[in-house]
Amino acid sequence: MKIDGSYHLVFEVRSEHVSQPGEICFPGGRIDPEDPSARSAAGRELEEELGLHSEDYTILGELDYLVMQGRSIMHVFIGEINETAIIKADSAEVEEIFTVPVDTLLQMRPDRHHINLEFAPSEEFPFHLIPNGKDYPFRGGRVNELFYEYQGYVIWGLTARILKHALQELSQAT
Repeated sequence: MKIDGSYHLVFEVRSEHVSQPGEICFPGGRIDPEDPSARSAAGRELEEELGLHSEDYTILGELDYLVMQGRSIMHVFIGEINETAIIKADSAEVEEIFTVPVDTLLQMRPDRHHINLEFAPSEEFPFHLIPNGKDYPFRGGRVNELFYEYQGYVIWGLTARILKHALQELSQAT
C-alpha cells in the first residue's frame, strides 16, 4: 500500500476473539472448501479481515510456500492495496491495523533469539522397538526466531519469517 508516495506493508494485531490474541500477523487464513484456489482464498481473507472489495487490491504473486510441521501448507502471497481503498478491519478478527514503510523495514536488522528443541518422548514411547533403546542418539535442534520492533509493535515468529522473505524478494525486485 502506498502512503504519502512510499510503499508500506500492512500488519494486523489479532483480536481477543481469535487464537493467539494480541499477536501481530499479516492478513490471511485458511483455504475454505469453497475457495477455488489458494490465491482466491488470500483475496477472500483480505476482503473479510480488512473490509476490502476485489477492486481495492491486486495480488501480485506467490512467495515460497511454508510447510507447517504437522499441520498444513501455508501459501504466502504478496499484493498491493490501492491508495484509494478504505480499510475497515473486522473487529471479530482484527484488533488493530498498522503499516510500516518498506524502506524502514529494509534498513532494520531484526534481533535474533533461539529456541532449543529437545527430544521429549512420552512415557509410553516404545524404546524397546529401536536400536539402543533409551540410549539412542536422539538429536534436538535450534530455531532462530527473528524480532522486528517498530513503534512499540513486536513482529516475531512466523510473521517475522514471512516478512524477512518478503523483504528479500522486494529488495531483489528494485
